[in-house]
Amino acid sequence: MKPDGTAATGNVIRATVTSKLNAALIVGDFYRHTVKSLTVTSAQNSPIITDANKELTAVTTATIELMNNEEDTQAQYFAEVLGDPSVHLYHSFNLQMIRSDTSSTKSDIIQGIDQNNITARYSLNGGESVTVNGDDIIRESNYIQCTTGDIKSYLINKNNGFKVTIVGTAVMDFSNYSDEFPPNPNELDQIGVRGAVRSNIAYQESDLPYSKMNATHDPVRPYYYTKEDNSALFSFDAIDELDEEEIGTNTKNNSRLGVNNYFIYNNLIHGKSVYNAMDVKDYAYSGSIEYTLELYRKTTDENSVTSYQQVNMTDYLSNIELIDTEIPSGEGGLLKTEKTKTVTKTVNGEDLTENLTYYVFTRNLKMNDIDKDALFYTDFTCNVLKDESFSQKEYANYKIQLTVHLNGSTNNERTSYIIYTHAKIDPTMIEEN
Repeated sequence: MKPDGTAATGNVIRATVTSKLNAALIVGDFYRHTVKSLTVTSAQNSPIITDANKELTAVTTATIELMNNEEDTQAQYFAEVLGDPSVHLYHSFNLQMIRSDTSSTKSDIIQGIDQNNITARYSLNGGESVTVNGDDIIRESNYIQCTTGDIKSYLINKNNGFKVTIVGTAVMDFSNYSDEFPPNPNELDQIGVRGAVRSNIAYQESDLPYSKMNATHDPVRPYYYTKEDNSALFSFDAIDELDEEEIGTNTKNNSRLGVNNYFIYNNLIHGKSVYNAMDVKDYAYSGSIEYTLELYRKTTDENSVTSYQQVNMTDYLSNIELIDTEIPSGEGGLLKTEKTKTVTKTVNGEDLTENLTYYVFTRNLKMNDIDKDALFYTDFTCNVLKDESFSQKEYANYKIQLTVHLNGSTNNERTSYIIYTHAKIDPTMIEEN
């Protein structure tokens, strides 16, 4: 073919097959591959990560052996096939750091450590400890790969029993440990970071991270965490804006936290909340914000013990709304979900089961946009049911409780409330001085 794409003319060269090469494709299980053990320890043997205890050492033992039969011929055959000089068998350990928090959210993203703060070494079949070159340590977003090199010569050696045992050690110094390890000031179980590992083999070194020829070890205890406490601030307050309302004039009440069932007027309660998560140290892990709205009634039992007991919200309030003042509902704002919980109460010595309605409002965080400042504002409104709607219910103090937390980060849940009084008073029976 000429450069211009037209057919070439002139000499014709004929190709002659002078020999044939036989090729065979062998399909089967060559290897038995297991991770025997994994330990992750800190410099001070403590699960609490501090400036003086931010170095973790992971030690993994893995074995790889050629599959064999009773006649001891299968492994020998596999060894002969692998003995071809063009065949290589590379190995690596991929370390993972699995992070768990109070909302049971798990993440394998590794933060707080640079590649130059990781060192590794390994030994084969109990031999001399070999340092892993810096280029053979790969720091990815969700694993740390330590490549131990070509292990084929150990595996196909009959004197080794066609088996190689690899012990790998990685030392990780988390200079910015607060980015990786969650706060757990109360040292609760199952909060923190655990180590896990995957042992990989591949015929090409570049295939190690994606190899299907691997063995894994589940995350191991202990959970590592800091005792630093997240500091989140939350307020939920009623808005006193009703001085000129008719109900305020008639009841001599300047807010609607005093609900008088004597009058038929609609009783709106309006509140505002502010949630400040600027000092939540692991805020970057947050994926969504969640508000829970519940109603409690002040009750005195037969033993004269006074407490607030949760009640069915829809029996007392209507038109319940919680609006994110920065993001409208139709544009990714708070999503309202009605929930029900079953509680058992003891009344006059008898256990009674009751289904209670409450509300949950959630939305995803916009970490690259409006939620960068970690400040959240809501408007709350509801109508208090009165007249016939309130019949056969108790006049008492009621607590509208709002709880907020961030899903994905730790120790950030905060609760606040508004208390209103529901009574029935005829103001004409009260003498003015």
